[in-house]
Amino acid sequence: MKSEIFGFPSDVITDTPSIRWVGKNTAWVINHKGLKECDTNSVLINTKLGIVLIQGAELYIKEINAECLRIEGRIASISYV
Repeated sequence: MKSEIFGFPSDVITDTPSIRWVGKNTAWVINHKGLKECDTNSVLINTKLGIVLIQGAELYIKEINAECLRIEGRIASISYV
């Protein structure tokens, strides 16, 4: 892929979402398309490939900007719905 030639990950070039779950308490959604719904037990995030559902307890948005969304709390699962 051309993006690899230039040293960029393909998700950066193609706007494909990337989800990184770090430990039990932090999840990053990169290349999101906005927040759909959020409460302390679930977060729904729009992406180019569909809606990402993060479920758990005591969830909150720690950081959000145009490219990245960081959720913290007791994360139990991450899935596409």
